[in-house]
Amino acid sequence: MGEQCEDLRGEKQSTIDEINTNKEELERLKLLLEARKMEIDNCEDEMADVDHKIDNNFDVMEEIEGEVIEKTATVKALEAKLAALLNKKPEPLRPANQIYMPVRGDEIDERLAEYINAHGTPVPWRRISQGNYTYGTKKVSVKYMRSHLIIKVGGGSMMVEEFAANYEDIELAKMNYQNPGASIVASSDRTGLSKQQKIALARGATNVGSPRASKNMSSPKAKSFGLGRSGSGRQV
Repeated sequence: MGEQCEDLRGEKQSTIDEINTNKEELERLKLLLEARKMEIDNCEDEMADVDHKIDNNFDVMEEIEGEVIEKTATVKALEAKLAALLNKKPEPLRPANQIYMPVRGDEIDERLAEYINAHGTPVPWRRISQGNYTYGTKKVSVKYMRSHLIIKVGGGSMMVEEFAANYEDIELAKMNYQNPGASIVASSDRTGLSKQQKIALARGATNVGSPRASKNMSSPKAKSFGLGRSGSGRQV
């Protein structure tokens, strides 16, 4: 009996020791499990952050794609505009109308300045001396009679309006010849008009294209001076 009790006590102690060992192992495993859970939680938080960043990156990508589409359309429009500009012929140069400053006390020069500054001229006038000028490349004599400027040309005379109508295109052509590629043209409001229409326009006509205006191309005042359209008439 004594030996059996001793054996039972030994088995009991062994069982208790094993239980304690298993409890310790269980506690260790519980701690390990908690640590793994924390790692998983941390990983889930990191994954949530990554998902959030991915969503933000997708939003940025969509914005960039929209800007790319917009910029591409702008570039194509600019390329089309550039192509049109490259194929477009340059507009002809239109010389600015001269602003003429007269010599004080010279009545002819003062009246000529009034005419030039009132009506404009793409062909420059230059004073040589009293009554003597160059109109572009052409030398002319100018007189002021009966409230009119009279230009002496060759063997005849004509009023300044008729003179400009006859010789403006010629002098502009000379300016183009001296400056190749400039393509200088007359004022746009006179382009396509006949010499008679240009004269009427310079004299203040408002509808030079009408039949009535065409009938009034020759000024009665010019006729009173004996000035014809060809430039031949009374010497001044």
